[in-house]
Amino acid sequence: MRFIGFEKIFAFEPNVELVHPLIQEYHTCADIQIFPFAISSSNGSTQLHLFRGKKALEPKVYDHLSSLEFHEKSLLPDFLEYHRIETVPMRSLSSLIQDKILPSSVGFLKVDTEGHDFFVFEGMSTNCQCELIMFEFHSRNHWGNLPHLPQQEDIMRYLRKLGYVFFISLWQDLEGKYRFTPNTPVLTSQVWGNTICFQNEVLFEKAYVYTKSLMPLSP
Repeated sequence: MRFIGFEKIFAFEPNVELVHPLIQEYHTCADIQIFPFAISSSNGSTQLHLFRGKKALEPKVYDHLSSLEFHEKSLLPDFLEYHRIETVPMRSLSSLIQDKILPSSVGFLKVDTEGHDFFVFEGMSTNCQCELIMFEFHSRNHWGNLPHLPQQEDIMRYLRKLGYVFFISLWQDLEGKYRFTPNTPVLTSQVWGNTICFQNEVLFEKAYVYTKSLMPLSP
């Protein structure tokens, strides 16, 4: 099995219930490597908080959702509940590059950690070069937003220091319409989406024109 457009995939999943079936499924694929640990700003171990969907409301949809960050139980939506906590190993991207487990240059880095994305980038350092980066964000008053942690604008500010100075955020508004916002944080409350980060201005401009042909531009 090959994924079109990717020569090699490195994937990280700390939830043991998910990672072992994935390793078994792809163990014969030389171009896919799956690692059973979390990515963060340093090496060691940490607690993984596992959620599950309340069966009467959302069967299986949110089972196995997890985060290294604690979400206040009182703020969780009606369809979600805590399941349990596991202690899991964690590594930084920089240390994986130093140990030659990862290459120093990759085409695309996708980060989706349910609130821990900033710390993944803290552990990236300048020895990791990515043509494109994508991270998840939750805007103000969304249940997935953790106000005590770095927000979308904080991550964008940090990545600018690493040379990623162009951004396109893709998100769905409260009416279910898809929109995009270039180069500034999403101001609409209670939404979530993904931000794509570019170093190359020409690539950003091409992505901007293509995205604008598909969905409305929002401030």
